[in-house]
Amino acid sequence: MKIHKQLTIFFFAMALFIAGCGKPADTGTVNQNANTAADTNTNAVNANQATQTTREKDGCVITGCSGQLCGQAAIISTCEYLPAYACYETAVCEKQTNGKCGWTETTQLVSCLENNRKNTENQKPTAY
Repeated sequence: MKIHKQLTIFFFAMALFIAGCGKPADTGTVNQNANTAADTNTNAVNANQATQTTREKDGCVITGCSGQLCGQAAIISTCEYLPAYACYETAVCEKQTNGKCGWTETTQLVSCLENNRKNTENQKPTAY
């Protein structure tokens, strides 16, 4: 009987947890500023995803916690941010001449990475 009671409590707790993860209740009032901010954030995320999609070619994907890696599959990396990672925001992730996914080295990307390397040799990454 003790296990039955524990299972009942467990499933009740899970139901509450799942219900809490749903949409917030409609209170009938609208905070126009909150909706505008949410719409702006959603638009920014959608624009970033669209931009990222056009930068991913040949089955390669932009990956890593900070979007600093290019590979054949999504991988997990440490969540830190180096200023040089900004260089990859416009770079193209695609198959290279060796058949492997990688960043296409344009003069803009190489210059950006070199400038960041010189400016940040002794800086520690920002963790988040």
